[in-house]
Amino acid sequence: MQAFADLCGLDLPPAALDRYAVRTECAGMESIIDVMVFRRREFLVYVENKILAPEGEDQVDREFRDMRRRGAALGVPVERQYAVFLTPGGRAPISGDPSRWRPVSYGGLAGAFADVLPSVSSDEVRVVLRHWIETVSRFGGGYDVPIV
Repeated sequence: MQAFADLCGLDLPPAALDRYAVRTECAGMESIIDVMVFRRREFLVYVENKILAPEGEDQVDREFRDMRRRGAALGVPVERQYAVFLTPGGRAPISGDPSRWRPVSYGGLAGAFADVLPSVSSDEVRVVLRHWIETVSRFGGGYDVPIV
């Protein structure tokens, strides 16, 4: 999580990164976010992952409003609620206010994960992560994965 936070410029309390929850396809009042990462009263990260599907009407604005509601329900301060827009090329969203979102590319994410790959102690996790990096790199710009 720290590598992801660093890549996205998220100011997350280090102590909060030892235990957190991850949910996928999480429904809010107005939208469904692809990935939600949170720790009650500490932080909330919404990740919208766009590969080939177009953005829906006002999609990112609806997701942002849902994030604020969810953050309030979880007791997370507004300054530690983050919206990340993940795409192969790292483009900004177009279906709402792009200034609220942190654009991230697949290549950037693959690079951040590759940097921490040598420190992963579990062989199984390392293999899965390595395969993910290789797959994502095909979409996001050819990052060379180190052999570990």
